[in-house]
Amino acid sequence: MNPRPIRAVRLTVLLLICCSVVAAQEATSKSVTVAIEVTDGHGSRIPKAQAEILSVATAGSKTLVTDDEGMAHLELEPGSYVVIVNCVAFKTVNRHITVGSAESQRFEFALQVGGCPISDPCPVISEQVPARTSGPASYTNSSTGLRQLLDNILLAARSEDQSELLSMIRETEIPNYQNWFTANFGQEKGESWAEPYGRWLAKNEKEFQVLLVKLTHMDGEFATEKLDSAKRYDLFDGPLDEYRASWKTLAAPKGEELVSIGDFFFVEGKFRWDSNTHYFPFQKPKTGSIVPAKLVKKVQPEYPAEAFEKRIEGIVKLQVIVRTDGSVTVQNVVEGDPALSPAAIEAVRQWHYEPWQLNGKPIDMQTTIDVIFSLTK
Repeated sequence: MNPRPIRAVRLTVLLLICCSVVAAQEATSKSVTVAIEVTDGHGSRIPKAQAEILSVATAGSKTLVTDDEGMAHLELEPGSYVVIVNCVAFKTVNRHITVGSAESQRFEFALQVGGCPISDPCPVISEQVPARTSGPASYTNSSTGLRQLLDNILLAARSEDQSELLSMIRETEIPNYQNWFTANFGQEKGESWAEPYGRWLAKNEKEFQVLLVKLTHMDGEFATEKLDSAKRYDLFDGPLDEYRASWKTLAAPKGEELVSIGDFFFVEGKFRWDSNTHYFPFQKPKTGSIVPAKLVKKVQPEYPAEAFEKRIEGIVKLQVIVRTDGSVTVQNVVEGDPALSPAAIEAVRQWHYEPWQLNGKPIDMQTTIDVIFSLTK
């Protein structure tokens, strides 16, 4: 009998990764020791697989990587978690698990990944993978359009296969971001904003992915609004179409229904996520031994000429993130005169800290900084 030919479309069948989670509770501790084992369909362990453990209750997350034997361990309190596993050559997937308080718990589940049939070796394919026949959906330049986009992204976040979610997040990247920032905010300011955008983009996208998975387990919906970019920024090339997305929790107390999720610009026909304005919603305050950041470099703002001539003074309050490397990412202006805000942002972006530490390890920390503009010494 002649063997049946394998068509290109047949090469998208699924492999199985078996991930075993074994939990044993220490008698004197509330936490549970969890062992994660990642294997392929043949039972062989996979080293260097990355797992993101997201707490459904607190939105706190931990990242770990399997060792050379395909094993990783961590301490978790009993509760519900979403486990997102990434591994080279496999699709990103997520599973929901519940860690109880009993000893010797064991969770076994199969993670679907793209590949070739387990029984056959993977052939070398020289042809390109066919492009999608239907392009990405288009959304109108409006708050309604942004809400429709986010609703579709949330649908992708509900899927066990996270590849579509990652693709949709990456489609919100600002194209040619270095040129875009300088064209809209001027050479000096644009370059100072483009640098952290590019440097932290991959990390911010990963955190955004974790946040979206968290939202799939919450009772609520997106709310969007258009922002007045002319008042928020000293724009070099006219006003921008900017929007803010929030999560509306249906059962929240009055006045606490909306929680900011992210800001978006409409650029080249698509909504682009401004990952420089990065929020930390639904996270409880960190606990443990915290050492505050120490300012080691402070740059005084240059008084804007127009503000000086008009005798404008006051305080500009900025919401910022002090990063683990000591750099400062300015998220947004909390309050302050628009004539003074750009100068405050430009100065604070050049500040440098010894970072915050939690239990001896540097951490990103969101905080506020007041910049004072005074015409009198």
